[in-house]
Amino acid sequence: SPEIVGFDPLNDSAMRADCLQWTQDQQVFAVVDANAWHDDEQLCITQENHTPLISTWTTVDNWTQRGDPYLWWTGPGVNEVLANLVSWGKGSGTLTSSTKLGVVAADREGDTLATGVLSKDLSAAGLRAADTGSMHFDLSDAATAQAEARDIVVRFNLEGIHTIIPLLPYTDFLY
Repeated sequence: SPEIVGFDPLNDSAMRADCLQWTQDQQVFAVVDANAWHDDEQLCITQENHTPLISTWTTVDNWTQRGDPYLWWTGPGVNEVLANLVSWGKGSGTLTSSTKLGVVAADREGDTLATGVLSKDLSAAGLRAADTGSMHFDLSDAATAQAEARDIVVRFNLEGIHTIIPLLPYTDFLY
């Protein structure tokens, strides 16, 4: 019978401990995530421990390839979302060759990979980002992310960049 377990998506070490308990100690058949099982913790269940995971949380397609055949998403991957965003932006006139566009990403692997995906999508549409910014992601070190966010905002304002695509976790986006 299914077991419903709560977890804190802001605590990666506790999520990893849950992953190991479920996959190694309990040897569950599968994990179904209704909301926020994310990033490396998805790969803990799938790639490392060969346990199926059905998750609503998505990132770049690289993740499903790394978790194959155990990782299944119920929503679109970031690759599709970014391709659609660029297509919509160009079609609506929001993104043009004269738009000064900035991209801000966290320094997590998935966000760094998403920056590369976005760059390719922009290039294919004849567009490019005027500047990019990177923010540290560490839930125990909000001060660094806050300082980096301020620096990026100041720099982008000085450069006249007022259109920004954020590739950030929610906590960094708030800063």
